[in-house]
Amino acid sequence: MYRRLAAVLCPAVLLVSGCAADPGERAEGPGLSVPEVFYLRPHGDREGAKDKTPFRVAVRDGTGLGSATGEDGRLTMRLEGPGKDVRLKISTPRDCRGDDREVTCTVPATWSNWGGPWLVAPVAAKGGRVGARAVVRYRYTTAAGAVLTGRTRLVVGEPVLHVRTPAKLTRVSPGAEVQLPLTVRNTGEADVVGLAFGVSVQEGMSLEPEAENCRYQESRGTAVCTLPGLRVPAGGTVTLAPALIAVAGGGNVRSGIVQEAWPLDVGPRQYSHWPDGGDPGRGPALSAAVTPGGDGSFSDGAEASTIVELDVTSDYAAVGDTLSGEPGSEREISVGVKNLGPGKGQPARVRFTVPEGTRVVKQPMTAIDEDAYEPACERDTVEYTCTVYNLEPGATETFGFTLHIEYTGGRGTVTVDGGRWDHRAANDTAPVTVSR
Repeated sequence: MYRRLAAVLCPAVLLVSGCAADPGERAEGPGLSVPEVFYLRPHGDREGAKDKTPFRVAVRDGTGLGSATGEDGRLTMRLEGPGKDVRLKISTPRDCRGDDREVTCTVPATWSNWGGPWLVAPVAAKGGRVGARAVVRYRYTTAAGAVLTGRTRLVVGEPVLHVRTPAKLTRVSPGAEVQLPLTVRNTGEADVVGLAFGVSVQEGMSLEPEAENCRYQESRGTAVCTLPGLRVPAGGTVTLAPALIAVAGGGNVRSGIVQEAWPLDVGPRQYSHWPDGGDPGRGPALSAAVTPGGDGSFSDGAEASTIVELDVTSDYAAVGDTLSGEPGSEREISVGVKNLGPGKGQPARVRFTVPEGTRVVKQPMTAIDEDAYEPACERDTVEYTCTVYNLEPGATETFGFTLHIEYTGGRGTVTVDGGRWDHRAANDTAPVTVSR
């Protein structure tokens, strides 16, 4: 985790002066942002935590000038601690001078090693002992002479969490309660002291606000839970109880569940986006039992997801068309699908077979970038297959084609495949006719 020392406590960083996620975001005086604690992957270990938030240092001199116009400051990093388990690694020698214990770098007015070169970072030394600890101290001096200091606690070895993947859920009735147990395994070298996890359900389900130590968003789609005193030893597994509860809705035919766990002093994965705030649950707090092993399949990283198929059907009806015109003329048609309900959420494939005596001269296109397009449907000789997603009950989606008529009287078809959720086959095919 990162922290801040300032008049206002802000999550995630230690910032001496000011209050922003990055000292460069606002120029309210000089700022220095460093991790409170950082776990170092042992030397030669290639199996560490996936998508781990990298080591980060950020500074600003408070002038509000960018790196191109601001004067350079100096950032010194000095290692403290017994032995040679940790060293400083210089990635940009032209901007830094020093050795593996103390380095001084020139840095621009606003700088972060996330937005530029990794000047210096601590790493575990070859032969470094797992569990060894050290401290890196920082001294940031602005061009104007202001001095800010900070420190980061370093640990050789890291917690590596895996979440047990929930089994796929099928035929879940609308209104049914689904239990969401969470089991976490630590395969790393360091213990977890304080655990947090997030649970998110997709449209079609909602979370019941039961656990006191969880914060629920107003939409009831996300919960973030914390257990500050929980220890998950290296090699250990914990299961949280009671399980969180999700309630199935009656509209979507498909939903999903995402679970992620992280150590409180590390934070979520680098690209995770779990919300702050929310209201606490109304029931007893979650607790955990440490177990010697863990059954079932575990995720490759700290996040696991599963599909929930609800016992809801949709009647997808094919939409055909009629075109009239003389041979040699061109006419536009629209073919597609209508969702007669009651469910939504499953994709449907629309297959259009071109009528005999006609040929396609223009097909529907999809924008993939500014002024860049690609065909919206896949072509196989005289068949075009188009995919429709999340069609609301009562809604229709069509695809426009322009046909050149060579002779009249031909007949084409539109066929819809709505998967196992479409139980009515009588309206899955519609004609496309050509007449004068």
